[in-house]
Amino acid sequence: MATVSGTRPFLCGIIEGFYGKPWSHASRLAYAPILSRAGLNTCLYCPKGDPWLRRQWQERWPQQQWQELQELSKAYAAAGVAWGVGLSPFALYQRYGAHQRQQLRDKVGQLEALGAPILAVLFDDMPGDVDALADRQAEIVSDIAAWLPQTRLMMCPTYYSFDPVLERHFGTMPAGYWARLGTLVPAAVDVFWTGNTVCSATIEAHDIQRANE
Repeated sequence: MATVSGTRPFLCGIIEGFYGKPWSHASRLAYAPILSRAGLNTCLYCPKGDPWLRRQWQERWPQQQWQELQELSKAYAAAGVAWGVGLSPFALYQRYGAHQRQQLRDKVGQLEALGAPILAVLFDDMPGDVDALADRQAEIVSDIAAWLPQTRLMMCPTYYSFDPVLERHFGTMPAGYWARLGTLVPAAVDVFWTGNTVCSATIEAHDIQRANE
């Protein structure tokens, strides 16, 4: 795998993270050797239609679905492709007390049992006009980072682009949201960013500089 600054691998691959009809289990398995042959090294499983990743994230997968996830983890490992899961703990940041923290710890423990090298924590497509949004999201991500020190952790902010469509759909972005995340989220956590629009054709160096500011 190519590396960034000679340290961690640069991730390049696919994300199953869309709405609508999900891929079949057979299709997901088939992608493992396809990605390997194409020179891609990553696959993230985070379909919006998996309720146990989103609105029912506190619950465990039924046995059949759990066995399928185990099969995917093994298949991608055998193909030399880093496979991970995207967890969307819906609206958790609106109330994150001791009970919710334990629920999250239990879920993360179940995901850890998959042996996947990547976990993405996704706050996209959720209401964002919430007090202390960045602080709560950073707290959640920091807890997971402490629980999974050997896992490569990613997060997707609620506002992951300069695109104004996000504020139209999910509310006004809190002042200083990005700067606050940059201060509070552990430096080892990768952050999703799609550029000037939700689906940017290109991302230039000056776009990255603007985001860093």
